[in-house]
Amino acid sequence: MPPGYRLEEGGAVEQSAKGQRSVLAVIPVMLVLMLFILMVQLQSVQKPPMVMLTGAPSVSLESHGAAALSQALWVRGDAGVLR
Repeated sequence: MPPGYRLEEGGAVEQSAKGQRSVLAVIPVMLVLMLFILMVQLQSVQKPPMVMLTGAPSVSLESHGAAALSQALWVRGDAGVLR
């Protein structure tokens, strides 16, 4: 590259970084709010961290397993409904 020239990020890369910063700013508030809601729903202080630590990895492992086996990932519509 000739002297005096430089490369700068712009366009889509710049807009993507700006959008990512706005999303990352909200994540701590979202996690605290989720923890509080779980504490209220489970009526416990010890259970919500366990739910948060096991919930996300289990969904990730399930989707990776389905992809590895070339199977569709499906969830019943009434899976969370108590009768």
